[in-house]
Amino acid sequence: MARFDSVIALAKKLIKKNGQLVTLRGFAVSPGTNPDQPWRPGEPAPADQPIEAVFLDYEQKYIDGETVRMGDQRVFMPAEGLTSPPEQNGQVLRGAEVWKIITIKPLNPNGQAIMYELQVRQ
Repeated sequence: MARFDSVIALAKKLIKKNGQLVTLRGFAVSPGTNPDQPWRPGEPAPADQPIEAVFLDYEQKYIDGETVRMGDQRVFMPAEGLTSPPEQNGQVLRGAEVWKIITIKPLNPNGQAIMYELQVRQ
């Protein structure tokens, strides 16, 4: 049993209770289509993962117009249940809304991932 198992379980429970099912989308680079030009990768292919997440507004005091803009959201998701962590160029899909991942802050004391806080923007 790992040291932070109870914290991981609590984070997952609270996110499930207060969150919603979303899709975390990453983009895997596929190999190039021309074997004579292996340095040219193919088009990135989307890799989707369903996960529970909580969306929260930023408090007004954090909105500076540059790093955090009006309309940006904070998204909290548990690390448990993800096959791969969120990516900087990834997206979070909430229904028909597509949110681009701006920043990723993992909570991982002792290297054990508990959850992720994402800054997302439409």
